[in-house]
Amino acid sequence: MREWVLQAEHILDGRWAASPEEITQAQMAERFDAWLSVLQKEMETFSPTDQLFQGLDPLHRTLSHLRPHLLCCYDVLGLPRTNNDLERCIRAIKTRYRRICGRKNWNTYVLRYGSAVAYSEWWHTQPQGIQSLELRLQHMTRGLWREVRQRARTQHHEQLDRFRFQRHRQKFLAELEAQWLAAC
Repeated sequence: MREWVLQAEHILDGRWAASPEEITQAQMAERFDAWLSVLQKEMETFSPTDQLFQGLDPLHRTLSHLRPHLLCCYDVLGLPRTNNDLERCIRAIKTRYRRICGRKNWNTYVLRYGSAVAYSEWWHTQPQGIQSLELRLQHMTRGLWREVRQRARTQHHEQLDRFRFQRHRQKFLAELEAQWLAAC
């Protein structure tokens, strides 16, 4: 069982490639799909009551279900592929913000700007990033801009509600009850 998990990790972490540029989503998908089919064939040799089958079946179902989400990070060059890389990226964004404003807590910054914080950081790190962003924005229509803006506002309100519920639960629930009573 452990060997199967380590094989999946080896495929997804890209250690098999000589350089990071060699890792593409197509190559990753080919390797991962081949591994999933080998796992499926191995599972067919066991009976459903076998202990190894009972361990491999949830692994196979989960990885098959999550396959598109596991491989989408290979579409964008430089996107963090592991949890540690992602945490380092977030830490760098937080550090940059704290250096700019002098505050220790960045919750209000994230609540106000949401995922735009990460997008902004990414555009700044790209060669010719700001010029590329401006060029891309010139081709955006009003309708598309309004759609993106509405989606961002919806995400922002969801994040804000989640934050309020987690930090000030009683006050948040009291406000919801008041809104409910006013609507009735």
